[in-house]
This record gives sequence, C-alpha cells and structure tokens, in this order.
Amino acid sequence: MRDGRSEPLTLGDDANFSMRIDPAPSVDAPLVFAGYGLRIPELNIDELAGLDLKGAVVVHISATPRSIPGPLQAHFGSAAER
Repeated sequence: MRDGRSEPLTLGDDANFSMRIDPAPSVDAPLVFAGYGLRIPELNIDELAGLDLKGAVVVHISATPRSIPGPLQAHFGSAAER
C-alpha cells in the first residue's frame, strides 16, 4: 500500500517466492510484512519486534539497506540469520 492506495505486484516481475523446502499444496495464513526482516543488535535494529508472526507467512525484502556497513550486511543479510 502506498499513500493509502493498494499497489498490485506482478509475481516474477515485482516479487518472487524463495523457499528452501517443498511447499505445502495450500496455505491459509496471514501475510506479515517485515521490511528487510533484520535483527542487528549492534545497530539496535529489530524489524521483527512487535510483529505477531505466530502462524503467519513473513514477507520481507531479501536485501539489506546500503546504510548498513558491509560486514554487517553480509552476516545479518544471510538466510541463516533471517
């Protein structure tokens, strides 16, 4: 949503599903947007704080902001850390 209006995304152009497991045939769960989905204690960043993620599918940007130093980007941007 931008400026109070829905902004549709095109799967494949604007978004994709990245899964490291075989997907379930169907999922009935809310989507929760978590920004970059980062927790970086050194920078007091916790984008998951306060989000109700129980039973939800987390949607996040699979990149890191340029404002974060390179070594922290590499470590906290990894799939293992997210």
